[in-house]
Amino acid sequence: GCELLVRCCRKCLDLAYTQIVVSCQLSVVSYCNRAIITDVAPTTDSSTAIGKMISSKIGNFFFKIRSFTPIPFILALLYFAKPAWHTVVIGVPFIVAGEFLRIWAVGYAGASTRARTLGAARDLVTTGPYSYVRNPLYLGNFLLSLGVCLVANVYWLVAVLIVGYFFQYLPIIAVEEAYLLESCGSVYQTYREQISRFVPQFRPYPEPSDHDFSFARALKSEKRTLTAIVCVIGLIFARQAINVL
Repeated sequence: GCELLVRCCRKCLDLAYTQIVVSCQLSVVSYCNRAIITDVAPTTDSSTAIGKMISSKIGNFFFKIRSFTPIPFILALLYFAKPAWHTVVIGVPFIVAGEFLRIWAVGYAGASTRARTLGAARDLVTTGPYSYVRNPLYLGNFLLSLGVCLVANVYWLVAVLIVGYFFQYLPIIAVEEAYLLESCGSVYQTYREQISRFVPQFRPYPEPSDHDFSFARALKSEKRTLTAIVCVIGLIFARQAINVL
């Protein structure tokens, strides 16, 4: 009888021990899972924050130096230029279209488009060319540069232009969009959802802003660009004339 009682006690202890071990294991696993989730989340958030910070710094850097980045491109253009009359006929329409787009955009946005820091613009402009495309100035820059490449008859630089254009302007645009989304909220979000970054659409934005157009303001702001275009084209043909002589 005593032996049977001892066996029963042992079985009960074994069962109790097993239950305790299993419970402990489940508790440890649950704790580890919570710890992993707790540890991973801040790490993920931290990585995202670091990525955004780096992206912001790159975008702001390119934004500040965007007036100087074309210089190596222009030097290469002048060195390899071999213009001809047919290349002028092909390239000039792109130059005219690009500068027209810039004048049209600056006439609404103002001279603040040449600022070296964000936040200097005349609020959110959604009228004029901005009612068809979100970045008419940058699109105008691309058309201008493409036209000069074609005039200079240096077609391989078009590939360099495309790569360099997106390499420079995509970080800038990302920073600008983050700023506008923060400062303008849902107004910009609605505008961004309906209007493309680079590809103009046929229908204008249905809720344009009430900004006014000033041709005088546009010309005043575009003096530097117009002067640069004339100088670059003049230098291209001057170099060609010297080579011919």
